[in-house]
Amino acid sequence: MKQIPVKAYDGRWYKFGYVSDTHLCSKYERLDVLNAAYKVFRKEGITAVLHSGDILAGERMYRGQEYELHTIGATDQARYVIDKYPKFQGITTYFITGNHDLSHWKRSQIDVGMFIYGKRDDLVYLGQEEADIEIGGVKIRLIHPGSGTA
Repeated sequence: MKQIPVKAYDGRWYKFGYVSDTHLCSKYERLDVLNAAYKVFRKEGITAVLHSGDILAGERMYRGQEYELHTIGATDQARYVIDKYPKFQGITTYFITGNHDLSHWKRSQIDVGMFIYGKRDDLVYLGQEEADIEIGGVKIRLIHPGSGTA
């Protein structure tokens, strides 16, 4: 969890939250930590959270991953995110999909981001792997690099 103030072109400071690689649907997900982060965001008055991909665990990412999942299938994993991702009044999460999310796209052309988008007004899907968002006139590029790169 990071809180990053941005000095915008209008001279004002903006704070937003940042999370990534939450891997929901994995037995090792940490919804407790994710919810704690959103409580801090709320306390700090943050209204925008950026999520730079891998909102869910995906499938067949590596040998044996199927044994680490508690929810299987693109639509069931997306529904799990819709039901369990933290929801706090006044906070909107803008997200892109990463390589784990895109495992469903590669296998069956299901874009889980599009499945999630529209089901909750606080989860806004920006696209696959990379997208720009503007906060206070400052353009921020969200990128989810693949293959374990930073």
